[in-house]
Amino acid sequence: MAWNSTSIAEWAERTFGPATALSTAIRAQKELTELIEKLQQLAEGKMQHDRYTGGIIMAEVADVRIVLARIQRFFPGAATAEDAEQAKMEVNVNRTWKLDGFGHGQHVKDPE
Repeated sequence: MAWNSTSIAEWAERTFGPATALSTAIRAQKELTELIEKLQQLAEGKMQHDRYTGGIIMAEVADVRIVLARIQRFFPGAATAEDAEQAKMEVNVNRTWKLDGFGHGQHVKDPE
């Protein structure tokens, strides 16, 4: 089966039962914390930077995305996560960014 945000959200509802958008976001935060902990271990040299570790890291990334996919169920009629990502990227590529020097940035707010 090819999974997408809709089928993942449906599976989560069947498997775990009802949730709220807030409880789902809080759960996603817990999954993100697990990802950060693994990346911290990698940065501290407690894990090797290899293909095996990459698989562990990407599984944590997947956990975050899987939990976040469930949020779309609380907003029927809104875009799927995939469609929202596409639309948001169209916005992002046209924004002006202030770089932080560490490989990240913040978009410059549009004048109101």
